[in-house]
Amino acid sequence: MEIFQRHTHRRWPGGGTPFRATAAENILRGQIFNVESLNHALESLLTQAQFVPAPAVPAQTIRRLIVDELFKDVLETAWGKNEARRSCA
Repeated sequence: MEIFQRHTHRRWPGGGTPFRATAAENILRGQIFNVESLNHALESLLTQAQFVPAPAVPAQTIRRLIVDELFKDVLETAWGKNEARRSCA
């Protein structure tokens, strides 16, 4: 347990503290879901994430690309499920 406690306070370059993407939520709330609103929300998410600088520039780029793809995938999936529910009602 002591080892776990010592390491939970460190900020590892590949990890981070989970947080709710409130800035992206605020941008998307009440908006039409399209490429423009998605990109605007993504930029807010990346700003709010505050990635710890990595020694290698490619690591920063890779993190941003991963977040970009995951964010878009989650929203597109959620939007698709919501649209499917509406069409069945």
